[in-house]
Amino acid sequence: TFYRFLEKKDFNMAYKIACIGVTEQDWRALGIDALLSKNFYLAKKAFVRIRDLKYIDLCDLSEQMHQMKTLNE
Repeated sequence: TFYRFLEKKDFNMAYKIACIGVTEQDWRALGIDALLSKNFYLAKKAFVRIRDLKYIDLCDLSEQMHQMKTLNE
């Protein structure tokens, strides 16, 4: 069920299911997919759950770059 929501890019439902209990690898998959879809808030929440500091920093940097890009357009 978790991966069905992930495939549909329904990150909110995937996150809710993940909170019930998934593996660290599943949390990472959610975070990476959300990050690639520019859902920085949910990506960061997923990486915080597994305490992956490198990806948390990447989320922050990506969000800042995205904001700068949209301001310049």
